[in-house]
Amino acid sequence: MKHSHVLDIPLDGAYKVDPIAHCQSLQPFVDTNGYRLFIINNADVFNEEWLAKFPVPMTSTSFVFVREPRSQELMPPVHKDYFPPDRGYIYAINYTLQGCESSRLMWYENADGTPAVTQYPDREVVEVDCVVCPSDRPLLMDTTTYHGIKVGDTERWVMSLRPVDSSYDSNNPITWSDVVEQYRNIFMSEITQEMKITAIAGDIYDGMTQKEVDAFVIRQIEASLELLPEADVNGMYEEILAEIPQR
Repeated sequence: MKHSHVLDIPLDGAYKVDPIAHCQSLQPFVDTNGYRLFIINNADVFNEEWLAKFPVPMTSTSFVFVREPRSQELMPPVHKDYFPPDRGYIYAINYTLQGCESSRLMWYENADGTPAVTQYPDREVVEVDCVVCPSDRPLLMDTTTYHGIKVGDTERWVMSLRPVDSSYDSNNPITWSDVVEQYRNIFMSEITQEMKITAIAGDIYDGMTQKEVDAFVIRQIEASLELLPEADVNGMYEEILAEIPQR
């Protein structure tokens, strides 16, 4: 299963003010261990016309996550957005404001195949998906599955929008599969080009072996089969892998 999809909504015209500068005028809600969290009022930052392009209205506030360079899984660690006993988020709409190229966003499942029922892993996990969070378009992302990030050499700023139906509601539960269907008609259509950009963003491979690099790219290509006929993907392995920095 693919745990994220790029939405074909460019950021042109999104802002009233620069979001990073706006956050720097605020006190962070959390500031600890290489991690800061800002909560912003959407009305102060975003143009209403841009927010209206999404199929679901947004809540009145959004989050901005800031991670120091190389602050790997310190705060928060690998987690899913579930807060016992019955609160949490099903999905989020994220994109990077700074530090896109050198950071990776990853999803994990329990290695023994058991369901992930706790907020933080209570047993060994394995990586099952990995992307670079884009900086030119929003990323629809699954937050019901364990996820975490690895930050590269640049401080990472991420905007996180929360649609009104993204919160867990026991009276009207939705699943990640429901979310995918709801947003499918605005998925980024240039899948091939997006994946090529991802594949040649060499900074994300820092510290990865060649086997890990190949596996990462192959997962991206295989995931595209959910949106593209298999014939359209043929030949992409050789073309993209040929452009990866050899390690």
